[in-house]
Amino acid sequence: MQTQPKLKPRQQRRQSGFTLVEIMIVVLIIGVLLNIAAPAFIGARDKSQARACVKNLTNIMTAKEIYVMENRIPASNVADVGWPNIKGYIRSTGTASPTLGPPCPTNGQYYTVGAPAVPPACTYGTSSANPLAAHQLQ
Repeated sequence: MQTQPKLKPRQQRRQSGFTLVEIMIVVLIIGVLLNIAAPAFIGARDKSQARACVKNLTNIMTAKEIYVMENRIPASNVADVGWPNIKGYIRSTGTASPTLGPPCPTNGQYYTVGAPAVPPACTYGTSSANPLAAHQLQ
């Protein structure tokens, strides 16, 4: 009769799985990656919202120019064209106020249309030093 070799205590208890240290290292790596990626994501979101706002301003300016040409309003006119006059020239997405126009995607403030020769403006960040904060037509 042959005797089986005795196993060492460590080999008898060996189980598959991860140790606590390995799991903590993975969690640490994920945390570091999130700290790097989160500010970049927030910055990209802010830039895209600012671009959307400027695109809205461009659409409002184009609608205002068409309204002024069709109604033969002189460019020297200083009266505000007003959102109710140009809203028919802009396709509405359903978020526009009947009297104030579409909101800025950044914080929900409404645009000012202005006189024919004045570009439309967004009320967001007009006093901020951040160039992305003041949404304006260039």
